[in-house]
Amino acid sequence: ATTRLLIVRHGETVWNAEGRIQGQTDVFLNDAGRQQAKQVAEELRRLGIADHVDAVVSSDLARASETADAIAAVCPRASRRTDAGLREFNFGELTGHLGSDALVQALRKEVYSAWKAGNLEKAFPHGESSAAVMRRGLGALQAAAALGRTVVVVSHGGCIKWCAIGMELALGSRGGNSCGASTPATDAGSTGAACGDSSDG
Repeated sequence: ATTRLLIVRHGETVWNAEGRIQGQTDVFLNDAGRQQAKQVAEELRRLGIADHVDAVVSSDLARASETADAIAAVCPRASRRTDAGLREFNFGELTGHLGSDALVQALRKEVYSAWKAGNLEKAFPHGESSAAVMRRGLGALQAAAALGRTVVVVSHGGCIKWCAIGMELALGSRGGNSCGASTPATDAGSTGAACGDSSDG
């Protein structure tokens, strides 16, 4: 049987609004983020999807968990789980800095250059690599897919982006598909930044 995964990015936090890199720091939703989570939940209910959701799975970080709780509240048959594999990218020394900081710009340039050259195992200092995020994120999505026919997954900008890249790489290694479809990710918070840039966290 086919499982439909509805992938949602958490709502806004104070650090999102400030442009501060959250990574795996546990930052709660702000008022705008809580309202965004309610809006996503209401949209799922309005579309008639909520009644068919079998499970709501999220990162164990508060901003994703809070967003998922709001969604689960309108899904009467859904089980509720957390999975640390859905956590945001661990940005190591960049965590807590503003995206505009000189340190952040310098380290991003170094790491992004390695990624663009094909070295996805290159990690931020005291952080993790994009390859590590893909491995754990895709594993978490596979586990979520085993929970029912329709599953809502609430995660983070960087994790979602790198999982999407991982899926594309996997398809490419098998020669790709002639035809395919996907459910676009719903962004409960502000618009995400470039791949791997998770000041939106």
